[in-house]
Amino acid sequence: MTPSQPILTPTHGSPRSAAAYEQLLPGILAVAEASIPPILIDIPTAVTRVLGALPRIRALRPEIVETFRKFDFAEFDRLEQYTLALSHAHALHRAAHRPKPSLSVVADELVGTRDVLLTDARSLASHRLIQAERFAGCRARPGYRALAYDVLLLVQVLRDAWNEVHDRTPVTHGELDQAAVSAERFLAAVGLRDQARPTVAEATVLRRKTFALFMRAYAKARAAVQYLRAEAGDADEIAPSLYAGRAERRKKEREPPEGSPGSSEPSGDPGAMSPPAEQSGDDAVPAPERPAAAEAMDRSDATAWPASGRGTPATGVAQLFGMLLGGRGPPRAEA
Repeated sequence: MTPSQPILTPTHGSPRSAAAYEQLLPGILAVAEASIPPILIDIPTAVTRVLGALPRIRALRPEIVETFRKFDFAEFDRLEQYTLALSHAHALHRAAHRPKPSLSVVADELVGTRDVLLTDARSLASHRLIQAERFAGCRARPGYRALAYDVLLLVQVLRDAWNEVHDRTPVTHGELDQAAVSAERFLAAVGLRDQARPTVAEATVLRRKTFALFMRAYAKARAAVQYLRAEAGDADEIAPSLYAGRAERRKKEREPPEGSPGSSEPSGDPGAMSPPAEQSGDDAVPAPERPAAAEAMDRSDATAWPASGRGTPATGVAQLFGMLLGGRGPPRAEA
């Protein structure tokens, strides 16, 4: 997958996150249990942060190609897919703890929306402002998906003729947008209902394995950005840490109250400790020892780079990059 290649949404209407998850599922299932890091971050926050950072990370791809000979671009180019898949795995994990929602109430509301739009479209067609043939199939098919597609079709017909009909219809442009959003969400809910719903245990394992793929891909991409942008000093703006805020919170938790014995003692490395359990209210389990790469990333976020005589920012990032790529050492530029 190249950076410009979109993730296709299946025709049954499930969102892009579900499409990414389905495409990656064989690789997710193949993840070894021993390689899964503990979930020590808030997943929705991490997903939002990485999706927001992706455009600037992708913009550095030509420089990464020029600088690193053995960089794993297969994972780099799938970073968006891993991120969307993690979002869906997290949604499945949460859904596994809840009873299946009833779609009938939402369907009744969508029926009302469709009927209002259809009545308005027929009125406009009678005045020859839109073509009736474009929505002739509405209400012809039963079923939830047909209902949602009817709404999306009517919204599109009215949008296409909006310049000619906006002052001839009581429907507002904002109402058209809301109708489209409601129809798409309804399709997503129908898609989730029709899937074989995993058990809580299965959903927990799948989320952890998807998280492992996501973290590995982002760690490597972030290490490359850190190396390339060490001199500019904006690496954390381009590829932000997913552990931001955790080190400072741990430091404050370990600091004794002011005036108490030992309050002036240093608190140690804030990135060297991990919480005793994964941050999940549903499946909290004792957290395994954190991988060295994750600890190194945490320490690099929480502390400054070594002082002169112990290395420079560039060499520090190069060491981290080499560790993330299996200990091959600092990357070398092409001759």
